[in-house]
Amino acid sequence: MGNLCIKRDRGKPNVIDRHCGTGGKTMENFEKRFERLEQDSHQMKIDLALFSGRATAFATKTDLEILRSEQTLFHVEMLQRFTSLEENVEHVGSQFAGIENRQYRIDSKLFEINKVLGDVTNRLNSIDATFSVVIAKLDDTDSRFDGTDKRLDGLDCRFDGVDKRLDGIDYRLDGIDKRLDGMDRRFDKVDQRFDKVDERFDKLDARFESLNNRLIWTFMVPAILAVFAWFINTAVLNAA
Repeated sequence: MGNLCIKRDRGKPNVIDRHCGTGGKTMENFEKRFERLEQDSHQMKIDLALFSGRATAFATKTDLEILRSEQTLFHVEMLQRFTSLEENVEHVGSQFAGIENRQYRIDSKLFEINKVLGDVTNRLNSIDATFSVVIAKLDDTDSRFDGTDKRLDGLDCRFDGVDKRLDGIDYRLDGIDKRLDGMDRRFDKVDQRFDKVDERFDKLDARFESLNNRLIWTFMVPAILAVFAWFINTAVLNAA
């Protein structure tokens, strides 16, 4: 490992000069790695916030399954990142074991990472509890839907019975319609017979009228003539 130059300034003790000897490039690489670690930690916090925001918006079983798969992928990604982080830390520790200030920074970063891990664990536990509540509510909703389905099945059976009764009523009404049609035909025949009877009564009336006329001429005319003859006879006798 190259030589390192340490400068002591007021207010900044044990500050390592990056541009001193061959160790400057190594320190620059070391700081770049820590910057990447900080970026990864910041990105993990952003991902965790997005993951927590998504968790509050899921309400269906399908979304819960998707969320669990994303949670699994997130755990795998975190393990990979932390594995890479541990490898980088071990590599840095093996190269700069003698630098106390850098070791202090590494310890502080690891402490922050452990805090992040603890926060992630707590949030995941909260998400699991939320999922348990959501699943319990969904189970209760399923049981209610089952009860509603049973009631609807009962209504379907009752409606089937009503349909059968209505079919029976329709059948009986069809029979009544047929009987009414038969009665209408019989009434038509009765009307025709009444028409014939009326015609026969008209003929009888005509015959009675003709008979009356004949009776009048047969009986009344001789009677009138007899009366006139009686008056004439009486008048002649009185005159004599």
